[in-house]
Amino acid sequence: MNGQAWLIVLGLIAGYAGVCWFWPIAKCGKCKGTGKRFAPGSRRTFRTCPRCDGKGVHMRMLSSILHSGDDD
Repeated sequence: MNGQAWLIVLGLIAGYAGVCWFWPIAKCGKCKGTGKRFAPGSRRTFRTCPRCDGKGVHMRMLSSILHSGDDD
């Protein structure tokens, strides 16, 4: 890998770290932030989203590490 490729990779990592620092909570991608999913095999019955436990949001992967020392 040449120097420019490393700079691009480091820039992408720094950009993701910045996003995780300023916006640590993201909308759930599975339920699109509603907290509900259609029941398997049904288009009328809703169930709680298993990925976000019905909250509609989740913590980004790196944000829990970045905000571990914050006292809220």
